[in-house]
Amino acid sequence: MTDSEKIDYLAGQLDAILVAISALFKTHPDLQELDKKLSANTELQATTSLGRAVTELYLQGQSKGHERIRSLFEAALIQKRGEV
Repeated sequence: MTDSEKIDYLAGQLDAILVAISALFKTHPDLQELDKKLSANTELQATTSLGRAVTELYLQGQSKGHERIRSLFEAALIQKRGEV
């Protein structure tokens, strides 16, 4: 597999994971509690990553991933509010 094919493969895996996360967010019974846990785990992961030898690109990718997940969470909140 070429490097370009590996990147495409990983991008496909990431998109599949994001679809699953979105579905979980949209069906979770307590989004406020989930928000607290999501924030706490995000902080924990950031702290853990800083203790390891990681590249700047890794940290940028991690940050972008968290942004995408947060965006999905916000969309789930908006949808949930519209249902009430």
